[in-house]
Amino acid sequence: MDQIIVQLKHHVPIVLDHTRLPKGYVVFNAIQNDVRNEVNVFKSSLYRIVLRYVNPNAENVTATISVNSDNPLEVDQHVKVLLQPTSEPQFVTVAGPLGVKPSAIVLDPGRYVFTTKANKNVMLDYFVLLPAAYYEAGILTRHISNPCELGNMELCRHYKYASVEVFSPAATPFVIGENSKPTNPVEVYTDPEHLQIVSHVGDIPVLSGSQNELHYIVDVPRSGQYIFVIDYISDRNFPDSFIIQIKLKEIFQIQGPSRAVADIEDGSRFPIISVTAIPVEQWSIDYINPSPICVIHDQQCATPKFRSVPDSKKIEFETDHEDRIATNKPPYASLDERVKLVHLDSQNEATIVIESKVEATKPNLFVILVKYYQPSHPKYQVYYTLTAGKNQYDGKFDIQHCPSSSGCRGVIRPAGEGSFEIDDEFKFTITVRPL
Repeated sequence: MDQIIVQLKHHVPIVLDHTRLPKGYVVFNAIQNDVRNEVNVFKSSLYRIVLRYVNPNAENVTATISVNSDNPLEVDQHVKVLLQPTSEPQFVTVAGPLGVKPSAIVLDPGRYVFTTKANKNVMLDYFVLLPAAYYEAGILTRHISNPCELGNMELCRHYKYASVEVFSPAATPFVIGENSKPTNPVEVYTDPEHLQIVSHVGDIPVLSGSQNELHYIVDVPRSGQYIFVIDYISDRNFPDSFIIQIKLKEIFQIQGPSRAVADIEDGSRFPIISVTAIPVEQWSIDYINPSPICVIHDQQCATPKFRSVPDSKKIEFETDHEDRIATNKPPYASLDERVKLVHLDSQNEATIVIESKVEATKPNLFVILVKYYQPSHPKYQVYYTLTAGKNQYDGKFDIQHCPSSSGCRGVIRPAGEGSFEIDDEFKFTITVRPL
């Protein structure tokens, strides 16, 4: 994981001005516009390049770095780096002519020649090759993906499904008694530790060898195709998978919604929380694929932080909207008291408008990063309009199911790619439409 540091001082003019710079720098100008450095690489990896430089000009300077291998079978590589004006030594990661995304180069063991070119008066001290193991820090990071389980609640990931409450799940079944009349289930799941972990209040009816049918009255809003979702937990004494059957015995019209009676048969002990009928046109895989909430450590929900974005303009949604700050935050968002949220509701307050400005920069290209919490619904789309000077951008982006204690981030680009051109003032509007 060793980094490679290369001094740019071999057989080229240098400048030494103790009043401005702490050490000698290579000077690039119209006469001396390139410098070559030989580098020996000992490990195969993706590498990023970091430069230490001074750009005394009033405008940005774009330099080019060419990488040539002694191996004739390897392809030459070329990357560009944006050097912004600075009177003091600065570090910059090579990230293309716009300075947006770090440019990686592929190096295998062997000898390479790095040629740096700049046609304007800039000064370079040295560059550093950082292997992927260094900047990704994979060996220093432990990825926690194993789900929390009963009896294993330490350093595990807590998950949550999208809510089915809008579809009125049936949670109170009945069984047919000896007199052929409906009665309450006799066998229930009562493990207090398990019920507390899944935040369930009350006992849960079970399917078993002696109670092999549960009948549910399921309300459906209209005739059509439905997908049934069973919400269940596993008895710790019966950890194996089972197959159960759902039978729709009869559908009949009454005043109000239609009702379906479902028989669930199985010979094993199987706690059933609820049965839900979801119209096929409203189906989402998020109803059966859970999303992460947090990592459980020392019986607490750890709340990691997103990395800050350098050289960015951060605008809080509550700015100029203090009257719309949510008083009831999502359960896990309330872990951080500093988080203030604005609630968007397609039925009431469906739109929010942000007006701000950016500092004049070149290039004046931006992407928009939105942080949000969305703990209840499956993925859906939100619509936006960005007006900046004579430019207007309209589009939509996905809001994922996000019960995470840290929230989620979504990237917005015009037409899904590219960048927004913003010179000064801009107006950004987000609208939620009915699902």
